[in-house]
Amino acid sequence: MPGATIALENLATSASRTAVSGNRGGYVILGLTPGTYRLTVSKEGFARYVNEELALTVGQLAKFNVNLRVQAVRSVVEVTEAPELIGNQSHRRYGNGGLAPNHQSPH
Repeated sequence: MPGATIALENLATSASRTAVSGNRGGYVILGLTPGTYRLTVSKEGFARYVNEELALTVGQLAKFNVNLRVQAVRSVVEVTEAPELIGNQSHRRYGNGGLAPNHQSPH
């Protein structure tokens, strides 16, 4: 996935490295020391992926494919004022565009 942020944190030393995935979703992080890492992949609009115990060894060329899930969208609507009330008298429209009370006449 293009534009995802990949972060690796060494759990023993707290040293961390980050990268951003390229147009085809690939990324490279070089110069890591052997140890156990926390891998975090994030992108706006998607649920964050975390692997808490990623073990890297000497000379290892590691490849990790991650699928991010679409994050649920939450909407909040806050009403700060009550709407203006319009009279409950029904109206009908006259041909000239004006409004007049709708009085029903006996048949």
